[in-house]
Amino acid sequence: MITVRMNDAAAEALGFPQHDLGLAGVDAADLQRLLLGGGLVRDGSGALFAPGYSHELSPHDHMDLTGVECDSNSRHLDDHPDVVVSIDDLGRPRVGRDHQIHMLRQGIVLSGTVHALARRLPDRPPVRCITAANETNGTFRFHQIRAGEEWIRLDDLDGYVDEMIVVIDATPPALELGRRNNAL
Repeated sequence: MITVRMNDAAAEALGFPQHDLGLAGVDAADLQRLLLGGGLVRDGSGALFAPGYSHELSPHDHMDLTGVECDSNSRHLDDHPDVVVSIDDLGRPRVGRDHQIHMLRQGIVLSGTVHALARRLPDRPPVRCITAANETNGTFRFHQIRAGEEWIRLDDLDGYVDEMIVVIDATPPALELGRRNNAL
């Protein structure tokens, strides 16, 4: 099952629900190769990573595996050549609204790729992808969904007042069925 959540700022920027999300013209192939390269891998702790990026963190850097994954699997979408970042008079980066929206769309496309790669893993872990864009940058990150661990406050996405946020979860059918049976 796929669940998409976004704050009001992202919904307005993407024209949702009046329009589709504008993904038809988004080409994220270069970004997918750059950020996700050889797929996804598991380490001995059960954490999920895109290979080629260091995830050698001390236990004190994060409280849980979700934090470790989010740190290791975080990518700056504003580093991509398609995104124009200017520098204001005070030396601060500035990303125009159109490029912020472009980063959101790229993150949505990347989410689909991460979810497809996770489905190929033997245990098919449930995965959450988080894309955030604002006037200075954009980030894409992902982590396995675990009970009791959160990277983002899903119950208050509109509390992130300076960002447009899109969160996309993919939960394998067997796991979702188990949750429903436990709820009965």
